[in-house]
Amino acid sequence: MNLKTRPEGFKLTEYLLFAAVMLGVMILCISIGSVNIPLKNTATAIWNTV
Repeated sequence: MNLKTRPEGFKLTEYLLFAAVMLGVMILCISIGSVNIPLKNTATAIWNTV
């Protein structure tokens, strides 16, 4: 399979945008969810893990 062609038509920048949005939503959900962890602490923990 040729990796340069993508049948769905998404570009690399769109994949990066999707990943950034997913990470942002994940941080937001953790921060305002039932555990109520501050946004900075959540972002720091995820950044250190990655």
